[in-house]
Amino acid sequence: MIAYDMMKPYVYANEAISETVKLPYLMYVPESYDPAKKYKVLFFMHGMGERGSDHKHLGDEGYCRYLCYVLEDPKLREEFILIAPQCEESCTWVTIEAMVNYLETKEFPGTSLSPALALVYDLLENKLAKDYNIDGSRIYMAGLSMGAFATWYTVIHKPNLLAAAVPVCGGGDPKELHKAKNVPIWAFHSLDDDLVPHQCLLLAKEVMERENAPDFHATMYEHEGHGSWVRAFLERDVFDWMISKVNPDPEIK
Repeated sequence: MIAYDMMKPYVYANEAISETVKLPYLMYVPESYDPAKKYKVLFFMHGMGERGSDHKHLGDEGYCRYLCYVLEDPKLREEFILIAPQCEESCTWVTIEAMVNYLETKEFPGTSLSPALALVYDLLENKLAKDYNIDGSRIYMAGLSMGAFATWYTVIHKPNLLAAAVPVCGGGDPKELHKAKNVPIWAFHSLDDDLVPHQCLLLAKEVMERENAPDFHATMYEHEGHGSWVRAFLERDVFDWMISKVNPDPEIK
């Protein structure tokens, strides 16, 4: 399945956030959308290689398996609004280099919010939540590589936004990870990842164990390299775990 075939392309902009950066995105809304019914929302955050503005890079099944799980299932198709935002070529979701630098120098300068990711939040809070009857307690996010860094950033800086998250081969600021301790998270990485060090996950696991995080899970593969999302997103039980979660104190009411 090519998710692009069932999702519609749009472009979102807000000059108050950026006069130059726009946010292309794909969206799926059930054909039988009923404004009296609440809908769950799933965000899929892509990696560095899918940056651009042509939308079609977002549709490959190999990495957007979670979108396909919904689109292939007649029941789930009626429950979810799907959003696949695209980061323009000139941007990244967050400053990924900072994490790698920390692993080498032990000095973490912190990640910063990019205009692209700020537009993702704005799209959700000031358009989707106004145009559609979304269930603020059932918003989910999955991301790979650069998109996993965005997912980690989200659970750290907006811990009441998501009901659950699945980041694959990414990382978050170890000094701030404790802020995400109450968010259900299932993170993946591979020991032989030659682009994003697997220590990113080890650091997160260490923090979450120290904080007694009640619903944190870490899966470390051995031989998936920097493509562990292909295997991770095929773990259907993880997807089912994610969409079963309900946020007890949602940011969006």
